[in-house]
Amino acid sequence: MFEQTLGLRDVENVYINEAKDFPTFPCQLGCQGFVVIDRQHRFVDLCTSPMYNRAGQAAFDAVERILAQLPIRSVKLVNLSASPELNGTTCEVVNVAARQLPEGRIAVKLPDGCVLAVKEENVVDERREVAEPTDAFDEKQETVVFDENACCSSGTPCSTQGCSTPKSSSSNNSISLPSVGHKAMDAEHADLEKVMADLSTSKSVHDMESLRDFFEEHSEHEEKLLKRVGFGGTGQFSALDSHAQDHRHILAMADAALGEAGDDDVVPASCVNEVISAIVAHANNFDKLYADSVQVA
Repeated sequence: MFEQTLGLRDVENVYINEAKDFPTFPCQLGCQGFVVIDRQHRFVDLCTSPMYNRAGQAAFDAVERILAQLPIRSVKLVNLSASPELNGTTCEVVNVAARQLPEGRIAVKLPDGCVLAVKEENVVDERREVAEPTDAFDEKQETVVFDENACCSSGTPCSTQGCSTPKSSSSNNSISLPSVGHKAMDAEHADLEKVMADLSTSKSVHDMESLRDFFEEHSEHEEKLLKRVGFGGTGQFSALDSHAQDHRHILAMADAALGEAGDDDVVPASCVNEVISAIVAHANNFDKLYADSVQVA
């Protein structure tokens, strides 16, 4: 379903179902970095950088740059008249700028490493036979649900139109944190909204310090709660550890913003927006994930 919903081709859709099957070597998965494997199942990168936690869309852009350097697909050469001895040879289509190739040709790498420019009609895809899915696919379905071992403790729906990302803005209208269904946490989120609104207006060192200190206190309360209810598990791929790391990252951002303040005790607007945006993004990308775990706490 995931493959069909996103219109992907030539992919293997797999997941890790049990903790014992997690990698035993150093690497990261998902929101803390991606593992990139080539067509021969060789590791290209064990932890891409920057992480999604830190850079959002830029993390996917970094992965795209890595993928752009890998072979695109396997093809077989056919109907070559100038070099008939190469007919039937399996090779890889590689990324070469179109302006570097004669019109109507693509670049392929032969097994010996030699790169040729050939016509599209002289290659055929080496396609694997893929079994028909056993479950019926509903084209009207608008939600993809990730499995339990995604970057949260339970499956999380994600719109096929893309997950929303809070916009950076100094407008108070953009400062809104989601409810997590826990009275104390929701109350602290409401207080955070007020402190952020004050800072958005004043941009003063005093209000940045207030936000930094309140967010640190809130983070301590939140992490204690999540440990108590057993959210996120432990170990290398703990969702709670990722959550806590993002807390520390935001506190470091606030400290850096304070270091940019001028003699007039005013923090640059760009720094204010960055810190506020990070907190809003954290609440939407992390806090919402523990809602089911804490509503009965």
